[in-house]
Amino acid sequence: MTKGVVDAQGGIHELFALVISIIIFIILGFTTYKCLSSSLEKNKMKVSTYGLISLFVISTTVFFIIDSFLREKALAQSADPATSHERLRQLVGYESGIGYEVDNRLAGNPSTPDDVLVVLYEKQNQIGTDMNLARNSKTPNYILVALSSRENDWRNLILEELKRNPKVKNRELIFDENMVLKEVGHQ
Repeated sequence: MTKGVVDAQGGIHELFALVISIIIFIILGFTTYKCLSSSLEKNKMKVSTYGLISLFVISTTVFFIIDSFLREKALAQSADPATSHERLRQLVGYESGIGYEVDNRLAGNPSTPDDVLVVLYEKQNQIGTDMNLARNSKTPNYILVALSSRENDWRNLILEELKRNPKVKNRELIFDENMVLKEVGHQ
C-alpha cells in the first residue's frame, strides 16, 4: 500500500470539485425536469433540446471524472517507490492541473532514476521540486552541491532541507563556511 502524500493544493481542488458537482447536479436536475415536462406537453423540440443539453452535461462530466482519475493515479504513482522507472520517466512534467505537484513527488521519490532527478533539477522556479530534491537521499551529490550554492529567494529553505538529507546527516557531504555543500575529501 502506498503511503499517502499530503497535497498542499488538494483542499482547493476538492472545494472546486464540490462546487462543480453542485452546479452539474442543478443543471442536470433542471434539464431533466424540463425534458420530462416538455414530454408531457408533447413538445418534441423542447424534449430534444433539453435531452441534448443533458447528454452534453453527462458526457462532459464523464470526461472530467476520467481525467480526475488519471490525475490522481499520476500523483500516487509519482510518489510510490514501487512505480517502474519507465513510468516515473513518463510522469516528468505531467500536467496535473494543480501546479507541478507530480514533479515535487518525483523529486522526493527514492526510486526516481538519476536522469529524471537531473531533469527536475534543471527546471526553473519550482521551489517544491528543489526542496524535495534537497531532501531525497538518492539525489546525486553534484545536484545537492549545486542546490546549496544557488542564490535565490528561497535559498534558506533549500538549506534547511539539505540539512535533513541523510548524506549530510551521515557527513558524506558537509557545509563549508559559506553554507555550500562539499563532498568529504574534496575540499
